[in-house]
Amino acid sequence: MEAMNPDIMVQVTDAHGLRDVAADAATRLQAAMRSLATRDT
Repeated sequence: MEAMNPDIMVQVTDAHGLRDVAADAATRLQAAMRSLATRDT
């Protein structure tokens, strides 16, 4: 599984209001990927 880095969204749009949203998204994506990586198949 692969996910786009949410910080790129901030860099591409230069919308400073997205920084908090991107940080939250990054935290959630990392947690989801860790959860999937540790699941038994």
